[in-house]
Amino acid sequence: MLRDKRLLLCILFGLVHSLCFAQNVDDEVTLNLSDTTVTLKSVTITAERISPLERYQANKEAYKSIFWKGDREDMIQVAPLGVAVNINKLFSALSNEGKDARRLQKMLESEYEMEEVDSFFNKPLVKEVTGLDGNELNDFMLKYRPDYDWIKSASHYDLILYIKEKFKELSDL
Repeated sequence: MLRDKRLLLCILFGLVHSLCFAQNVDDEVTLNLSDTTVTLKSVTITAERISPLERYQANKEAYKSIFWKGDREDMIQVAPLGVAVNINKLFSALSNEGKDARRLQKMLESEYEMEEVDSFFNKPLVKEVTGLDGNELNDFMLKYRPDYDWIKSASHYDLILYIKEKFKELSDL
């Protein structure tokens, strides 16, 4: 009985063994196991970091049907001979599917803007300027996170000044 439990534990906990043979003698099963090892070849994994803009463009390409369905521009066109209405765009503008597509578009654009802010306002920079670390650094970055429009117009020098001003403001509290 003890031998059965030990065998069961070896299999459950994933010890590497291979079954050589099983033998049934007088209602007792004898299993002989031998150790085997498998040597795997080493693998090098490299990752290429892509910019937030490249990721956004890839999402636009991957979800181009969503961007097409959510598009409400040029729905009505005025021509010299009269007015033309694009029925597909009108349907997308009024349907739930078009509404969902526009919601997904906003989510993808919001994600792009957040990643763009994160690429400039990042932990190594804030830590270097303020000297904060750990939870204090996380709290500072959450409380004083700049918005996307400001980041797009600010230089690196402006960002460092912003961090210093906000750190001074935090220190004065």
